[in-house]
Amino acid sequence: MGLGLAFERHRPWLIALSVVFLVLGAYSLTHTGRSCRRFPKALTILFSVAVVVVFVIAAFPEWVASMMLNLR
Repeated sequence: MGLGLAFERHRPWLIALSVVFLVLGAYSLTHTGRSCRRFPKALTILFSVAVVVVFVIAAFPEWVASMMLNLR
């Protein structure tokens, strides 16, 4: 029994939790403090990559699994 199979029944809850964390991250990224400071470009890029990774894994789990299998 693989780890992915063990967590398969919890997948909808884990995806929802990931989306909640992304929303909280976006909120804290845009509404932190009341100053008009700009965030570093690296922080914005890192957050964007995290959003893309979460949504790709949620939308195409079989494709991601096959890609990870090919990396071995």
